[in-house]
Order: sequence, then structure tokens, then C-alpha cells
Amino acid sequence: MWDNLSTRDVDLRDVRIERVRTLLRKADLMGCRCVVTLVGSTDPSDDPLAPDPLMLSDAGVRAFREVVERILDGLSLERTRYGVEPWRTSFFFEPENIAAFLDLVGHPALGLHLDLVNMVSRRSYFDTAGLAARTLALLSERIVGAHLKDLRWDHTHMIVKWDEVLVGDGVLDQGAYLRGLAGLDPDLPCFCEHLATDTDYETSFSRLHAIAADAGVHFVPRQPPIPLDGGDDEG
Repeated sequence: MWDNLSTRDVDLRDVRIERVRTLLRKADLMGCRCVVTLVGSTDPSDDPLAPDPLMLSDAGVRAFREVVERILDGLSLERTRYGVEPWRTSFFFEPENIAAFLDLVGHPALGLHLDLVNMVSRRSYFDTAGLAARTLALLSERIVGAHLKDLRWDHTHMIVKWDEVLVGDGVLDQGAYLRGLAGLDPDLPCFCEHLATDTDYETSFSRLHAIAADAGVHFVPRQPPIPLDGGDDEG
């Protein structure tokens, strides 16, 4: 759910919070593992990715904590968890800060939707294996889903500019990332996004399977959910 949850418009924020609550209830009935949002931004543009100083401050942490608590208040979820995805213009970015926020909220239904590309900084650009290791060491029990992507620094641009590219065309250590993910719940949803064509998805999928094989791990096909009443799915 990519609407901006940190909008300055109080009425609009209320509507969006209720929408996430509804999606969580529906997802739980459907057997979906997670509903994902970003922290968002207080920038007047209402763009959830827009940089704003509040989102890097303690006040931004407190404001989003209130949003998360309102989303989860009173919900009884059997299967679904609420996952927040990292983004570099918010406090929810470095693994240590993510862990601190999840501890601050302290709700069992709250977790991390892991997108390692979104967490790369200049410090970790040439050590994405280290970033993966730090993240998994701190947050492995809290990961509810994962994006599989890649990143490349466009040095021809005068100011810092990173591009999302096909898996294998960037710097992300996919082998280290996949080995780390393979140690988590085998039903963890892992998927690509943002690609322009079906061929791009096929290319990334094929490369990911080859990288996984080289790393000594493999993807587990999605299984149908077990009915809540314990019966079969027929009828």
C-alpha cells in the first residue's frame, strides 16, 4: 500500500490508516503473509519518497510510531503481519535503526519487508554482503517478505545517482543475500518489482535461480495456504 502514511493532512492520514487496517484483515482471510507500506513523508508534495528533515528526526520516529500503533490497534491476525519497507529518506533505513524502531513499537504483528537495495548507502555500496549480514543478524526473526533487486552507481551523473537495474547487472552480492534469506522461513515471500517488461522479469528470475544454485540454495515453490478451520480447500 504505497499511499503516504505520514501526510500532513490529518483527515487523509486517518483514511489511509483505515485502509491499511482493512487490507490487513482481508490479507489475513486470504492467507497472505504480509501487507507492506513505506514510512512516508511529511513533505508538502505528499510523495511518500520525498525527503523531509522530520522523517530523519526523533519527532519523525514518534509520529510514525503513532501511525503504526493505530494501524495495529485491536487487530487479531492469524497469518498476516504488517511489514514496513526501508527507504533512505526516512529513519527506517539502517538495520540498527530499523531494529530500534521495531523494538520501540514492540508489536508481534509488525515486521520488516526487506529491500536491501533501498538500504544501500555510500558506506555499504561496495560491501553489500556486509550489509546483508548486519541486517540478517539483527532482524532475521522480523523479516516478513523480501524484494530481489539490484543497484548500480551512474558515475556519469554529476551528483550522486543510483539506478535500479536487472539482477546481476549491479553491485548487490546476490549470493550472500540469497544464502541469508534461505535461512529464514521457507514460506517467506520473495519477489522482483519495478521491471519494465515480462522479458526483464524472466531475465531476473532466471539469473536469481542460477545464483541461488551457485550459492547452494534454492527457491521453494509457493504452497496453498492451510485453511483456518483445518479442513481441505475443495468445495
